Amino acid sequence: MGKRVAFLAIAGAGAGLDLLTKAWASAVVRDRAPIDVVPGWLRWRYSENKGIVWGLFQGAGDWGLFSLLSLVAVPVIVSLFWRAPRPG
Repeated sequence: MGKRVAFLAIAGAGAGLDLLTKAWASAVVRDRAPIDVVPGWLRWRYSENKGIVWGLFQGAGDWGLFSLLSLVAVPVIVSLFWRAPRPG
């Protein structure tokens, strides 16, 4: 398998895993008390980020703009990767 195909496969798997874990958290964790994974050390609780990466622009209200930017940015990044010269 070529490096480019591997990149697309890993990126797709990562995006799919992200969506699956978000769906799981929304269905299972949302209405529960925090879950002690490692008691006294690690606890999961449901939380939503209403902004963009790292919670920037919380409450900006125009989530459509951020979605549009993502829909444009991802194909651009993949295109740049695909067209980049191969090292060595």
